[in-house]
Amino acid sequence: FPTRRSSDLEWRHFSKLKSTYSDILPKLIDKNHRLHTTYLNTYVISGRLSSINPNLQNIPIKTEEGVKIRKAFVAKDGYKFVGGDYSQVELRVLAEFANVKGLIKLFNDGIDIHMETAKQIFPDQEITRELRGYAKAINFSIIYGTTAFGLSKRLNTTKNSAQKYMDNYFKIYPEVKIYMNKEIEFAKENGYVETLFGRRAYIDNDIKGIQ
Repeated sequence: FPTRRSSDLEWRHFSKLKSTYSDILPKLIDKNHRLHTTYLNTYVISGRLSSINPNLQNIPIKTEEGVKIRKAFVAKDGYKFVGGDYSQVELRVLAEFANVKGLIKLFNDGIDIHMETAKQIFPDQEITRELRGYAKAINFSIIYGTTAFGLSKRLNTTKNSAQKYMDNYFKIYPEVKIYMNKEIEFAKENGYVETLFGRRAYIDNDIKGIQ
């Protein structure tokens, strides 16, 4: 474990692993020496399925130390771990809500959404894995309300370039901008937004200043 002489980032990295996993996981073991999570579908405002004690959705994997922690999870004899994830669920929901014809066609045709977005936003460039990653960041950043400044930080580019990417995106999928503006106006008027099935997310803060 690093000392305070280590870099602040390294200290925070190991402190997070220690406090979240090394110190906690042994305390959650039951009488059969197993760990069992609890799944919740009303815990987060978005309605997503989440898990606690332990949180199986955040088990680290991107660092060597995180991989070692993952190895502590071993399935019972005769059983296997199964991992599941939605496939681009936010974009699919957006396509349905906003009736984004371009996205709907891509999904129906089984085309790589991020690759196709990259081709549209970077028409004069060979689409590399890196550019696909940029397009993926743009796809998800825009639907979560990221500004040009926020996107520029995420893509490590200028604010002007990020704004250009966003403008191109709205030209490709104009229904997205129309839908976003409509939802903002609805939230201003009603103080909440809601899902397709009527689940409401109330806006606690004053949103009068939203542009």
